[in-house]
Amino acid sequence: MVHFFRAEISRANVWRQRLDNTTNWAVITTGAAITIAFNPGGYHGVIILNTLLVTLFLYIEARRYRYYELWSY
Repeated sequence: MVHFFRAEISRANVWRQRLDNTTNWAVITTGAAITIAFNPGGYHGVIILNTLLVTLFLYIEARRYRYYELWSY
């Protein structure tokens, strides 16, 4: 029984780690976009590009979370 429990916990941790990766990517790209946009002579269109990237990461995370919810049931 202990081995089955460890396997289930391991699978849950893998899903959680995958979800956390997209959140980390969103935070890193937002920090980079703000740094580039607010430098003297920086291009402010980077913020629009960042918004598109964060939307993509949100879509990926929502899709993975949907599959995780189906798997957990």
